[in-house]
This record gives sequence, C-alpha cells and structure tokens, in this order.
Amino acid sequence: MGPGAALDQVMSALHCPVCAASLGRIGPQAPILGCAAGHRFDIARQGYVSLLSGRSTGRSSDTAEMIAARRAALATAPYRALRTAVAEAVAQVPRAPRDPEHESATSSLYTSVPFNQDASFLVIGERTNSNGSKGFRDAMIAQDYQHCLDVAKEQTRDGAHMLDLNVDYVGRDGALDMAALATRFATSSTLPMMIDSTEPEVIRAGLEALGGRSAVNSVNFEDGELLK
Repeated sequence: MGPGAALDQVMSALHCPVCAASLGRIGPQAPILGCAAGHRFDIARQGYVSLLSGRSTGRSSDTAEMIAARRAALATAPYRALRTAVAEAVAQVPRAPRDPEHESATSSLYTSVPFNQDASFLVIGERTNSNGSKGFRDAMIAQDYQHCLDVAKEQTRDGAHMLDLNVDYVGRDGALDMAALATRFATSSTLPMMIDSTEPEVIRAGLEALGGRSAVNSVNFEDGELLK
C-alpha cells in the first residue's frame, strides 16, 4: 500500500481546523488536504496540519479540557495511522535549501534588534532600573505595574533599542519582582530586554518570563571565583 492510499484510509476522521468541514485529498499525488470551502493545507510544504480545532464550537481551543481531548484523540487508531501516512507522504519531498547568515542580535516576542546598528549606536533605556530611577523603584515597591509599563513605553518613544530591567533593591525578593515585571514587559513592550542583576535566581526568573533572546548584564565574580 502506498502512502497516498494510507492517507485516504483515515480521511473520514479529518475535519478542517478553520471551518470544521470534512477534509479530502486534493489531487492524486500531492499530499494536500482541502475542504469544500476552499481551505488548503499542503502538508508536504508545511510539515503539519492542525486537525483538532475548537473553532466549530465557538470556544477557545487552548483550554485544559481541549488539550486533554487532543491527546486522547491523537492516541486513537485513525490518528496513529495518519501520523504514519503523513510521514510516508512527505518522506520523498526535498527540503528547501537554507543558507542562513548569523547576526549578533537580541530579540523580544515582537522584534529582533542587531547589536551593530548601521546608522547609530545601540541605545539601552536605563529608566526601567530600580537603582537608576527612583520613580520606577517606588512604582515597583508599590506594585504599580502600570506606571512601570508607562516608563518602558516612554523609553521606546525616546528611541531606545532595548530596555535594561533591574529590580535589585535591599529587602526585596528580587526573583518575585523580576517575574512580576518581566511577565508584563514580555507582552506589553516590543523591545528586547537586558536582564540586569548579579543574582542567579533573579536572572533565571527573568529568562523564564521573557520570550525571544534577552541579554544578561552585570554577571561578575564579586562574591568569589567560579567553582568548576
């Protein structure tokens, strides 16, 4: 049995993730799925197709119940056969050539900023630093996170390429402060972040909360040499 025939055997279980209509093969050879509404999914080029969507129920498909339902469905025989069929169907499709060029950069969820600027130097906004801005520090202590976000947005408007986020302050739990602010900055600021701390747990909290590729600042050995 060829890969096309194996794929045809599981067609009755497949529905369009956009409109929930039944899916079928488009063309006798190409592993392309389609529905009557005209939605097309070229699994040879994309490498995947979403087959379990909450769209037809009008609810979000990211709930815990939906995730559990997806796992249960993917463990059934039709989907096990589908995984095999898709793998066989795309096995002979040549991969597109890639010739990536490395660029030293930092990034957020929304944008990438190269360290080498063509028309300027790299500008780092320092007003989101609890040691450099009393207003930012007071807002952080008061848990006035909207004010902290306003400071970040002001730095963006002023032309910063990335933001220095420092929450270190005597008597505070830096890891908790970093998690609270970094989580909000990750989705409310478009700029990449420079996590500024000498405490490993604070740096960890920032890296876990931020998407993209953050920079780390102020790592040193002031409390002793690195243990091997």
